[in-house]
Amino acid sequence: MTPIPCSSARFAARRLAPLALLACACSSKATSTTTAIHDTSGATFDVICDSDGACTASPTGATPAAPACGTGTPGYGITWARFVTVCAVVQHGGSSGSSGPLCRLVACANDGECPTIDGTRYACVNALCQSNGGANDDGGRAVAPIDAVLLCVGASPRPTGCAPTDASYDAARSKVEAACPNALSTSPYTATCAAPQMCAQP
Repeated sequence: MTPIPCSSARFAARRLAPLALLACACSSKATSTTTAIHDTSGATFDVICDSDGACTASPTGATPAAPACGTGTPGYGITWARFVTVCAVVQHGGSSGSSGPLCRLVACANDGECPTIDGTRYACVNALCQSNGGANDDGGRAVAPIDAVLLCVGASPRPTGCAPTDASYDAARSKVEAACPNALSTSPYTATCAAPQMCAQP
């Protein structure tokens, strides 16, 4: 699989509208002590970040190839902040993009199943790979609204096609919009929102 070039700005490039293109955000010094990961849908990947910061998440086992959406080279990319996220992406030129329904959080059973990325060691908290001991930057348990959506998506399989949304993602968005009105439309990556009680908890 062709390496996915990644921005050196930690996760900042991903902070766009909820269904807009999401850029892969690996640092120029990105490293990982774990090469095998799995996401909440059960999809498995081998992850390699080279010394130049080009990162690949290569599907393994029964994980399907990424859908070819638009022009470019399909593959899988990684973003990170509070959580580590794997998205099906399309590489075009020096950037790559995806949409919310094609993303899933990286899951775990223990700390050894979580990577170290850009100097941040992720730990297994409530079965999800999280930074900062599972707390946000203020030490609280609330999450960014867009992450709350992925918590609500949970184990739903990643779509295999290129539709801009799907039923499980729409249902998850509705739960978060009800719990945190306007947060997804105004500040999906910078606001904080308590994950709805019927969803996975951070």
